[in-house]
Formats: sequence, C-alpha cells, structure tokens
Amino acid sequence: MSDPGDDPVAGPDWEELSHVLVDLVRTAVASAPDALTPVQLRCLEVLSASGGRARVSDLAEALGVVASSASRLVDRLVALGLVSRRQARASRREVDVSLTGAGRRAVQRSTAAVTAALETATAGMAEGDREALRRGLAALGASVTAPARGGAAP
Repeated sequence: MSDPGDDPVAGPDWEELSHVLVDLVRTAVASAPDALTPVQLRCLEVLSASGGRARVSDLAEALGVVASSASRLVDRLVALGLVSRRQARASRREVDVSLTGAGRRAVQRSTAAVTAALETATAGMAEGDREALRRGLAALGASVTAPARGGAAP
C-alpha cells in the first residue's frame, strides 16, 4: 500500500512537511551568529518591524503568548543586552520595550544568516520549484499573520 503523501491526488503529507519546516527553522536559526532561540529572534523581529519599540502586551499578542510569558522573554533579552524596558508614559501598568543597538545588529545578522541558510537549502531545487516555494511560503505567512493583524482567520 502506498503512502498518501506519494499520491498527488491525495495532497501533501502535512506531518512530513511539518517535520521539514521544523528542521529547516532549527537549522536556519542555529546558523545565526547570536545563538538566539526562534522565539527570541521572532520577538526581536517584531520589535524591529514596529520601529524598534512596542509594549509588552503588544509583543505578547504578536507572538501569540500570554503577557507573563512575553515579560519573561523580555527579561532574557534585557539580560542579553538586546532590548531595554521602561515604564510606559501613558500608563504605569504598561511597559515599553525598545531594541538596543546590539538588538538591531542581532536582527540584521540573524536575518542574513537565516536567509543564507534558506538559500543553501533550496540551491539544488529547480528555479520554478524555488519560486513556487517562495510564493507558497509567502501565502502561508500571510495566512498565519492575518488573524494577528485583525484579518480573516485562515
């Protein structure tokens, strides 16, 4: 009996694809020079995309975690010198988090390393397959981030 993932009519083997994605992310992040975890890197990317500053509650929402988890994550990033935190001006209950210069450089280095790892991983693919993968991942990314941005759920 053949595996359903081998049958193009049956569609993709999602479990196998999930393993590939996890391995790819692990390999790409491990190649980053600052030894950041995927969640730490994602937090820095979210901060960078927001102009370098955000409230802990906004980070929690963007990362899909509770505020206490985001706060502990920020504590670790503060200890690494990648972010700073201070009480928000608008409310004493809110905390603002800002990228430091070291945090900005870490995002740049990590992004470059992850990009290089992805380019290496796909170098043996036919150009049409690489383009299809790029489009598919872009669509997946848009689908995953739409709910966080107030869009429709996938």
